[in-house]
Amino acid sequence: AIDSDTVRSQIHLVIRIGLTVLFCEALVVTVVYLLPELPPGLKVLLNAVFMILLLSPVLYYSVIRPMVRQILERRRAEEKLKRHGDNLGDLVNQRTSELSAANDTLKQQIKVRTAAENLMLERTFELDDYIRELQCLYAISRLMEKPDISMEELITKTIGLIPFAWLSPEAIGVRVTLDDREFKTKNFKKTERKQTGRIMAQGQCCGLLEVVYLKDIPGTDTGPYPNREKSLIEAISERLGGIIERIQTAEKLK
Repeated sequence: AIDSDTVRSQIHLVIRIGLTVLFCEALVVTVVYLLPELPPGLKVLLNAVFMILLLSPVLYYSVIRPMVRQILERRRAEEKLKRHGDNLGDLVNQRTSELSAANDTLKQQIKVRTAAENLMLERTFELDDYIRELQCLYAISRLMEKPDISMEELITKTIGLIPFAWLSPEAIGVRVTLDDREFKTKNFKKTERKQTGRIMAQGQCCGLLEVVYLKDIPGTDTGPYPNREKSLIEAISERLGGIIERIQTAEKLK
């Protein structure tokens, strides 16, 4: 759509040109009329000369000069607009680079934070494992402190406590073999996925502690079983050996 101001300006220009030509024509006709009788060809020539002399400055100041000024102003506006566009493009590129750098920094921070959260989560899981193992050892120690507890009761309750040192107690089976006697949990069954600990008393092996895994175990850097679990089984075996040795010594004294 054409701007209404532009249309109005063009209409005013046409009106000015028409009035100017009409005024100049009337003035020339009047001057030629006041002159003495001349040949028709000369009158036409004088009419044309007077029209040119009158219309040239009038058309220059009223039409050509404003048009030239308008064209120059439009060119200056276009150049200014172009400079603004270039500056805006540079500013957009600069802001884009800044946003890209900020985005990269944010991604790096998120990556570092994610790694820290994963490490914290891993440490939390390890701490939970240590807490369960310590609670198991503490409960077994409390059983061993009872002076009137029998061997059978001690071992039966101990194998009932051992599975709770793992994250999934229902997937753990335990068996303790002492000479020709056997103590085991209800879910115990023979499997290749197991760890064992020798029960030593009086410097001799008197039994075997077996912890079997009833489900598949994901591998770790130290093999299928973490070193922490091996140490736990060895510690329980050592304590069982100590209490058996104590009971045997008490029986000999009796």
